[in-house]
Amino acid sequence: MELVKQIIISGLSLMLIVSCKGENKENNKGNVDTLPTRPIKITNKPGASFSDSIYVKEAAAIFYYPDSLQDARIKAITEPAIYNSTIHEMFYQMRNAKIVIKETYPKLKLIEVTNARYVLVQKKDGQKQIIDLDKYNDARGLILCNGIKEPQLADMTNIETELYRYFKE
Repeated sequence: MELVKQIIISGLSLMLIVSCKGENKENNKGNVDTLPTRPIKITNKPGASFSDSIYVKEAAAIFYYPDSLQDARIKAITEPAIYNSTIHEMFYQMRNAKIVIKETYPKLKLIEVTNARYVLVQKKDGQKQIIDLDKYNDARGLILCNGIKEPQLADMTNIETELYRYFKE
């Protein structure tokens, strides 16, 4: 009797294994929603059209933007949806950053740079540092400088923490 049970269990196990290894003849290609992809072309930000400098000799929040020709070149190499999304996102990040800076550091000077490539920062000890905005691959951004520490690119989505870390610590 025991032998019969083992043969039946072995036979059922064998049938189960054989039936599970059968090929699925159903075509699953139509069941998956996918977007056509293009190869991603990694490009650097086009250079500025101007070679002017902005001179900063006090603590400041420096908002930089591309000039009109540079912006046109960026738009030409960026997919329209991505370009529009980025412009929209940066507008609101910069607006929020300016509001937070005015509330928390009202004496901090706000400088907007559009038609210049370089920012010359003079520190309180007399040293000068040149920032080449073409080195940053972001078309728009925020640089914090206090005249003591090295100027720092700020993350505008986390502006409260960035301001505290740079100016208080």
